[in-house]
Amino acid sequence: MTSSTSLQELYIDWNNCGAEGCSHLADALVLNTSLQLLHLEANDTRDKGITHLAKSLSNNRALTDLDLATDNITAAGAEALGEMLLANSTLRSLSLNGNSIRSEGAAVIAAALERRNTALRTLSLDSTDIDVEFFVAMGKALRSPTCPLVSLSAVLSLLALLAQQYKY
Repeated sequence: MTSSTSLQELYIDWNNCGAEGCSHLADALVLNTSLQLLHLEANDTRDKGITHLAKSLSNNRALTDLDLATDNITAAGAEALGEMLLANSTLRSLSLNGNSIRSEGAAVIAAALERRNTALRTLSLDSTDIDVEFFVAMGKALRSPTCPLVSLSAVLSLLALLAQQYKY
């Protein structure tokens, strides 16, 4: 893939490639200039694989869409992605649905959107165990004149928060 100039979309959902497979893919992305869409849903990449991927994507100028849903990512992996967003200027869509990134991880992503990232347009955080801390951080980011988001989804995260508050 590092020498491919034609592959633009790669869907490898539900293949259980794990952290090791994700790390190999990350190495290939360092030099890749054509891949625009990468779906890694349900591959058990965990924080180790995502941290490696995030480092590779910091300088990647091709990828625009990244789906990491249900990959067993925690706050540590989300923090690595937040750091990546400070440097990356091409990623337009990021899905972290179904990962336990919690508010600590999501807040790092929100801070990147507030401070520096001007590319990310769509952020999906459905069922990610976030709470009111995240919504405070994201509210601050959304007030920033440079925040690029046009679509934010946190379905079930907000519903779970409301259910806890009202004891449903």
